[in-house]
Amino acid sequence: MAQNITVLTPTATNDGPLTCIKTSVTLTATGGGTYAWSGGGTAATKIVTAPGTYTVTVTSTDGCSATATTTVAQNITVPTPTATNDGPLTCIKTSVTLTATGG
Repeated sequence: MAQNITVLTPTATNDGPLTCIKTSVTLTATGGGTYAWSGGGTAATKIVTAPGTYTVTVTSTDGCSATATTTVAQNITVPTPTATNDGPLTCIKTSVTLTATGG
């Protein structure tokens, strides 16, 4: 009697890194029937707000399971703001435009 066994090859990815502006990251798992994330969650996607390594266990309909991991990085580099103007003000040029960048 032959038996077909499907070998799972799950993947786990994230759309990080976390930054001062991007405070949450979506984890995405593929490759199976059901999902179980470390720290809870049973959907194919999970939103997290902390850096670290996350593991998902993927289980096929025949009960075989495999795991995949993804690591969420955090970039906490402080932005360097700059401000410029198109001045100077003069008797003829009575207004200037201020421009801010870096955030």
